[in-house]
Amino acid sequence: MSRHDNIGEMSSESEYDVDSYLEHVTTNDGELRTIKRIEDNNSSRRQKEEEECEQTVAIELNRDTFSFIFVSPVFSKPFGLAIFIFVIQIVMFLMAALDILQTRKRGNLLGIPVYTDIEVVVAQAIALFVVILVNRDITESIDVITVNYDSCVKDKIPSATHKKWVLSNLLRSIQCILGLIVTLLFIFQSDDVLKLFLDFTAIQFVTELDSFAFIIGDNGYLVYFVTRDAIRAVKEVRMELEENSKIFCKSSKFRMPRFLLKPIFVLSLYTIFYGSWAVVRVHQFNGLYYNAECQVYLVNFDNNIAFNSSLRYESFTGVYTTILEDGSKKEFHGNRPVYYQRGRKYFDKKPAGKISYCKSEGAWVFTIEGVHKKENSQFQNEKCDWLLKSRKTESYILDDVPEIDWIVWTGTIKETILDITCTECFDTDLDVEDCNFRGKCVQEQCYCDPDWMGNYCQICISCSEVNLSANHIFPLDGINMTRLDLNGKPANAYNRPIYFYNDFQGNETYILLYGGGEYYIWNIQRNDVVMDKDGTPSTESVRQYVDRFHSAWSLTEEEVPIFRSDPTLYDSTDDDLQWRNFSSGKNVNISVNCVNAPEDSTCNMLE
Repeated sequence: MSRHDNIGEMSSESEYDVDSYLEHVTTNDGELRTIKRIEDNNSSRRQKEEEECEQTVAIELNRDTFSFIFVSPVFSKPFGLAIFIFVIQIVMFLMAALDILQTRKRGNLLGIPVYTDIEVVVAQAIALFVVILVNRDITESIDVITVNYDSCVKDKIPSATHKKWVLSNLLRSIQCILGLIVTLLFIFQSDDVLKLFLDFTAIQFVTELDSFAFIIGDNGYLVYFVTRDAIRAVKEVRMELEENSKIFCKSSKFRMPRFLLKPIFVLSLYTIFYGSWAVVRVHQFNGLYYNAECQVYLVNFDNNIAFNSSLRYESFTGVYTTILEDGSKKEFHGNRPVYYQRGRKYFDKKPAGKISYCKSEGAWVFTIEGVHKKENSQFQNEKCDWLLKSRKTESYILDDVPEIDWIVWTGTIKETILDITCTECFDTDLDVEDCNFRGKCVQEQCYCDPDWMGNYCQICISCSEVNLSANHIFPLDGINMTRLDLNGKPANAYNRPIYFYNDFQGNETYILLYGGGEYYIWNIQRNDVVMDKDGTPSTESVRQYVDRFHSAWSLTEEEVPIFRSDPTLYDSTDDDLQWRNFSSGKNVNISVNCVNAPEDSTCNMLE
């Protein structure tokens, strides 16, 4: 083969190795010229590479334990320490998230307060700004996009592979995102400035554990886990930062300037955070989160307190609700809901009890429209002309109001206890604990079995007929009173069954019913109740009478009960009630016994 043939063969090669070529040819002028040309090509390639390198910027690795994952062998101690720190961070974030979500309620899965004061709102806005500003992992986690993996690093550190580079940034991103979510939940749930900043500080500490561990190892306190070689590798490794980053894929022609990528990323986070926070604030302002709280409460007043001789507070024992019966919107005082005694639209236009918050008193108060501690008082036209008042509290719902240390006006100020219990059930099983296993819960209300009634199905009504023994008091002695059923269901007053007896000779109807704190036996004139042809009270007229019955306002000079029992609790059992003549107050010997309760029934007549 001639010299020229050799040269032609070499020139036809698209790529060739200089070393193998030098072994193949002999030295002569033509060959030397060919070698020179190859060297010139290699020099051009190196020059081009150097020019491209000048367009990149070398950056250091992040000084945290996630960098150990990149530079250290998989089964080395620094790698294990990094994974251990990551697991601790994730576990602590998850524990915090579970603790937060324990406060969730129906319609409020994040447990967001029903309302927050303005100082808390300002603190939330500041915390949202600071959490992104100080969190370095937010911008560091996108390095996998903006930083080129330099294969030359693997020549110096064989364990620093591209997969581990992606893994270290992925784990950093997971820790960062989870920390941000937990921080956001804490901010949304906060209702106290100090507690907000304490929670914020705790989450930031957990977020920075990876950096703290690196610093401690760098100072020689984790010699067993962190070798000097691992520390040196993190400090010495440099990665190339792209001037223009491909944000979609390597084949994408669109490149975004590097200096814009991180600001846009951070701005997007601020938009998401403040946008979510704004939605929460709007829902709070519109009272949405109040709907997730209990709307119906059973309120029991002490039977031994009275405003005066004719107005006893026990008459206002009963169900209080924010759901207005006339269909109007909920009322709010001091950014807190107002609770009205159920049935207030009846009561013959007499006022019902009302429980609301009084800002000037800094407490929840019980009021009755038109009833004042002192006539012509300067507080008569004020919402805070209270009859009962709780101790000072900032509670936004009745559930959180202390039941003890209430103050009551009885002509003088006394202390009392107000028993407040949510009556909504929270289960949908056929036999549920909230309904005492005597009914089922439908739309947060107990629908009781046939022999039971009450908010929790706690009142026995298996007895449909009772015998009244009244010690020769005519015409009550020895009569049988029938349970009043309306539309196939027992009628009730103050959540207890009603019994009646028609005296055809005297043209009168006697009713035994509960008044909130005691039982009454009433003599109802026939002109008050429309009778059917068979001589029984008209269903509609009795229902109207029962609906408008209120033991405070139904007791008038013209209409009073014949007998009243001693006080008994609203939701308890009293087997041996003592009775008195209502007018004279003298004791009378009256007993009420069930006539037709099932033999296996264990419930009592008057519960």
